[in-house]
Amino acid sequence: MEQNEAEESQLIPPANVAKAEPTQFEKKIDELAEKWWARYIAGAVLFVAGGFLLDHFVGLEPGKRWNSYIHYWLWMFVLFGWGVICMKELFGFVILALVFGGLAYALFGLLAGIPVSLAIIIGAVIIANSNARN
Repeated sequence: MEQNEAEESQLIPPANVAKAEPTQFEKKIDELAEKWWARYIAGAVLFVAGGFLLDHFVGLEPGKRWNSYIHYWLWMFVLFGWGVICMKELFGFVILALVFGGLAYALFGLLAGIPVSLAIIIGAVIIANSNARN
Protein backbone atom coordinates (compact mmCIF):
# COMPACT_ATOMS: atom_id res chain seq x y z
CA MET A 1 0.00 0.00 0.00
CA GLU A 2 2.78 2.42 0.89
CA GLN A 3 4.54 1.58 -2.34
CA ASN A 4 1.45 2.53 -4.40
CA GLU A 5 1.17 5.87 -2.60
CA ALA A 6 4.85 6.56 -3.26
CA GLU A 7 4.40 5.78 -6.96
CA GLU A 8 1.34 8.01 -7.19
CA SER A 9 3.14 10.89 -5.50
CA GLN A 10 5.93 10.62 -8.07
CA LEU A 11 3.39 10.99 -10.89
CA ILE A 12 1.99 14.25 -9.55
CA PRO A 13 4.24 17.22 -10.28
CA PRO A 14 5.19 19.36 -7.30
CA ALA A 15 3.18 22.56 -6.93
CA ASN A 16 6.17 24.78 -6.24
CA VAL A 17 7.85 24.34 -9.65
CA ALA A 18 8.43 27.76 -11.20
CA LYS A 19 7.34 28.22 -14.79
CA ALA A 20 10.04 29.10 -17.27
CA GLU A 21 10.25 32.70 -18.40
CA PRO A 22 9.28 33.23 -22.04
CA THR A 23 12.19 33.81 -24.36
CA GLN A 24 12.73 37.07 -26.19
CA PHE A 25 11.54 35.42 -29.41
CA GLU A 26 8.28 34.33 -27.76
CA LYS A 27 7.76 37.84 -26.41
CA LYS A 28 8.28 39.35 -29.87
CA ILE A 29 5.84 36.86 -31.43
CA ASP A 30 3.23 37.72 -28.79
CA GLU A 31 3.73 41.45 -29.45
CA LEU A 32 3.38 40.86 -33.19
CA ALA A 33 0.21 38.81 -32.68
CA GLU A 34 -1.38 41.75 -30.87
CA LYS A 35 -0.92 44.08 -33.85
CA TRP A 36 -4.02 44.12 -36.05
CA TRP A 37 -2.16 44.46 -39.33
CA ALA A 38 -0.05 41.35 -38.68
CA ARG A 39 -3.10 39.27 -37.76
CA TYR A 40 -5.02 40.41 -40.84
CA ILE A 41 -2.11 39.61 -43.13
CA ALA A 42 -1.81 36.16 -41.52
CA GLY A 43 -5.58 35.67 -41.88
CA ALA A 44 -5.48 36.67 -45.54
CA VAL A 45 -2.62 34.24 -46.19
CA LEU A 46 -4.59 31.46 -44.49
CA PHE A 47 -7.70 32.28 -46.54
CA VAL A 48 -5.67 32.25 -49.76
CA ALA A 49 -4.12 28.91 -48.80
CA GLY A 50 -7.59 27.52 -48.08
CA GLY A 51 -8.79 28.92 -51.40
CA PHE A 52 -6.00 27.17 -53.28
CA LEU A 53 -6.88 23.96 -51.47
CA LEU A 54 -10.56 24.46 -52.33
CA ASP A 55 -9.65 25.10 -55.97
CA HIS A 56 -7.60 21.92 -55.98
CA PHE A 57 -10.45 20.01 -54.35
CA VAL A 58 -13.14 21.33 -56.69
CA GLY A 59 -11.03 20.42 -59.71
CA LEU A 60 -11.25 16.71 -58.92
CA GLU A 61 -10.81 14.07 -61.54
CA PRO A 62 -14.10 12.68 -62.88
CA GLY A 63 -15.18 9.47 -61.22
CA LYS A 64 -13.36 10.14 -57.94
CA ARG A 65 -15.43 10.07 -54.78
CA TRP A 66 -15.38 13.03 -52.40
CA ASN A 67 -14.45 10.90 -49.38
CA SER A 68 -11.17 9.92 -51.02
CA TYR A 69 -10.22 13.60 -50.58
CA ILE A 70 -11.48 14.00 -47.00
CA HIS A 71 -8.07 15.26 -45.82
CA TYR A 72 -8.40 18.21 -48.20
CA TRP A 73 -11.77 19.07 -46.64
CA LEU A 74 -10.31 18.90 -43.14
CA TRP A 75 -7.30 21.07 -43.94
CA MET A 76 -9.49 23.54 -45.80
CA PHE A 77 -11.77 23.98 -42.76
CA VAL A 78 -8.75 24.26 -40.45
CA LEU A 79 -7.17 26.96 -42.63
CA PHE A 80 -10.42 28.94 -42.92
CA GLY A 81 -10.99 28.58 -39.16
CA TRP A 82 -7.50 29.86 -38.36
CA GLY A 83 -8.05 32.73 -40.80
CA VAL A 84 -11.26 33.73 -39.01
CA ILE A 85 -9.53 33.48 -35.63
CA CYS A 86 -6.73 35.75 -36.87
CA MET A 87 -9.31 38.29 -37.96
CA LYS A 88 -11.14 38.17 -34.65
CA GLU A 89 -12.69 41.63 -34.98
CA LEU A 90 -14.45 40.54 -38.16
CA PHE A 91 -15.66 37.23 -36.73
CA GLY A 92 -19.03 38.60 -35.56
CA PHE A 93 -19.51 40.42 -38.85
CA VAL A 94 -18.78 37.25 -40.82
CA ILE A 95 -21.28 35.25 -38.75
CA LEU A 96 -23.99 37.93 -39.18
CA ALA A 97 -23.29 38.14 -42.91
CA LEU A 98 -23.61 34.37 -43.25
CA VAL A 99 -26.87 34.27 -41.29
CA PHE A 100 -28.49 37.18 -43.14
CA GLY A 101 -27.13 35.96 -46.48
CA GLY A 102 -28.63 32.53 -45.84
CA LEU A 103 -31.97 34.06 -44.87
CA ALA A 104 -32.00 36.26 -47.99
CA TYR A 105 -31.10 33.27 -50.16
CA ALA A 106 -33.93 31.23 -48.59
CA LEU A 107 -36.43 34.10 -49.00
CA PHE A 108 -35.59 34.65 -52.66
CA GLY A 109 -35.68 30.91 -53.25
CA LEU A 110 -39.11 30.78 -51.62
CA LEU A 111 -40.37 33.65 -53.77
CA ALA A 112 -38.95 32.10 -56.91
CA GLY A 113 -40.62 28.79 -56.06
CA ILE A 114 -44.12 30.27 -55.75
CA PRO A 115 -46.34 29.27 -58.67
CA VAL A 116 -47.26 32.11 -61.00
CA SER A 117 -50.98 31.90 -60.26
CA LEU A 118 -50.39 32.27 -56.52
CA ALA A 119 -48.09 35.22 -57.17
CA ILE A 120 -50.84 36.88 -59.25
CA ILE A 121 -53.37 36.33 -56.46
CA ILE A 122 -51.02 37.80 -53.85
CA GLY A 123 -50.34 40.78 -56.11
CA ALA A 124 -54.07 41.31 -56.68
CA VAL A 125 -54.72 41.24 -52.92
CA ILE A 126 -51.98 43.84 -52.35
CA ILE A 127 -53.39 46.10 -55.09
CA ALA A 128 -56.97 45.68 -53.81
CA ASN A 129 -55.84 46.44 -50.28
CA SER A 130 -54.07 49.64 -51.37
CA ASN A 131 -57.08 50.74 -53.46
CA ALA A 132 -59.44 50.14 -50.53
CA ARG A 133 -57.53 52.63 -48.40
CA ASN A 134 -57.95 55.40 -50.99
